Amino acid sequence: MLPEERTQGQEFLIDISIEPTSDRACVTDDLADAVDYGAITEAAIAIASGDPVDLIEHLADRIATDLLGRFPLRQITVTVHKPHAPIDATFGDVAVTVRLTA
Repeated sequence: MLPEERTQGQEFLIDISIEPTSDRACVTDDLADAVDYGAITEAAIAIASGDPVDLIEHLADRIATDLLGRFPLRQITVTVHKPHAPIDATFGDVAVTVRLTA
């Protein structure tokens, strides 16, 4: 992270894809058997809003590691997008993806 990014702040977009450890919700169609996506989202936001990091790789890994440890997941994929990266080029965004398996 460049010094001006730390002082000015920056926008991140985060995509999270999960594979739950239980397929029970697929069979029962019952919310009680599903992973709490709201809780996953809240946890990811808390991590992203917490202690600053220098690299989006580190942020993606921090989120993936935390969520994999807290929720019943087989696998998690976290992509952190940095749409306003300080790059001297025309681009849509820059993103890093981390995939962890339990």
